[in-house]
Amino acid sequence: MGVDVYRFSISWSRILPQGTGDVNPEGINFYNNVINELVENGIDPCVTLFHFDLPTALQEAYNGFLDSRIVDDFKNYADICFKNFGDRVKRWTTINEPSIFVEYGHKMGLSVPDDPTKYPYIATHNIILSQAAAATLYKQKYQATHGGEIGITVSTVWFEPHSKSIADKDAAARAFSFSVGWLVRVCLFFADSRSEI
Repeated sequence: MGVDVYRFSISWSRILPQGTGDVNPEGINFYNNVINELVENGIDPCVTLFHFDLPTALQEAYNGFLDSRIVDDFKNYADICFKNFGDRVKRWTTINEPSIFVEYGHKMGLSVPDDPTKYPYIATHNIILSQAAAATLYKQKYQATHGGEIGITVSTVWFEPHSKSIADKDAAARAFSFSVGWLVRVCLFFADSRSEI
């Protein structure tokens, strides 16, 4: 097909079956084989660390992204990935489309019976902190030697005002800022190597 970049995600549970603790060597070997095959064929691997596949053990232990403990657990998982694959992976995405994960997992309550008035905000807050922790770790510990880059994948949506009134224009701007702006702003903030979590 002539592609020179392949984006795929690593399953957190395949690396850490319990979300934390012992590393699964078979999982490391599996992804090493995938990455090596890509590199040998002139294809740059672009790795996503989290694409909606939270380890069940962490959901059961503390409700996943609804608890601040997820930040350290995600940072630890990211560290394992950077250490094992970073010599060949130069493009990292921390979290894929967090607004979609939150929308369907917490606001609409498809994954757990949530309170849509507060849980989406708590989950997004912890996602932002998790992304920042992993990105800061990469920049401080790995970027100089691995020479890669790290970011987040944000899905976007556009809002048109219902009318030409100031109130409707403000509402459209607020909706865009809420659904896209706060995630993009945190990425821009942590793109500055001087920023830390």
